Amino acid sequence: MSKVVFRVDKLKDWGNIGGSAAHNLRARPTPNADPSKENIVLKGPRTVEGVIDAVKEKLSGLTVRKNAVLGCESIISASPEYFRPDDPKRGGYWHQDKLDAWRAAMEPWIKEKFPHAVSVVLHLDEETPHYQIITVPIDDKGKLNYRGLYGGDRQTLRDWQTEAAKPVAHLGIERGREGSKAEHVPLKQFYARMNAPDPAPLPKPLRPPEPLPPASLTERIPGTQAAAERKALEQRHAEEEVAAKKRAEERKRA
Repeated sequence: MSKVVFRVDKLKDWGNIGGSAAHNLRARPTPNADPSKENIVLKGPRTVEGVIDAVKEKLSGLTVRKNAVLGCESIISASPEYFRPDDPKRGGYWHQDKLDAWRAAMEPWIKEKFPHAVSVVLHLDEETPHYQIITVPIDDKGKLNYRGLYGGDRQTLRDWQTEAAKPVAHLGIERGREGSKAEHVPLKQFYARMNAPDPAPLPKPLRPPEPLPPASLTERIPGTQAAAERKALEQRHAEEEVAAKKRAEERKRA
């Protein structure tokens, strides 16, 4: 089955917020994006300055500690097998009916779960469709509280993973294995991995040649045909050993 993708990370200062908005709104070059495809701004301004102003408006009247997290950014997607089951490795391609069904399930959920979002963008110009959401972490008590909403402990993120899988379960998308030992990957690093091209296939291994049997008496007599054939055989054997070792090194590097 396909897996749900849910990631969240801190936007600690105005530089982080502006940088994320610039990326999401394509206000700066994005080498891995296809300019022929148009993204969809579902909520919020279409300028970086507008997003920053929207965050400031959300923070207005709140107590903001010196080390407070001003905002956060989430990525929501599904594994490529859902969007393009016939060709998962074909980046930038999807089945329109799959995309439409996924949007119909996810967008009401995003609206409910991110009431303080200032920017929601559906990216369609990269490897796999995904939402990027900039929100101000305001809790039910009206306080700025990133830790309580997203960063208190591992169980908090596990709960988000579980919740994000519920609206798309009927589409055959499930959450990842709960309790996995996999380590958290920072959002920028995760995003780079998500959009990286598929790696080249590993070089095929070469089986080392079997050891040669000891040379016979006639093969040890210099100048004979048997000795010449034995010498050629030993040379080919040595070349095959070198080739197998070289290929093993190539696979190790790959």
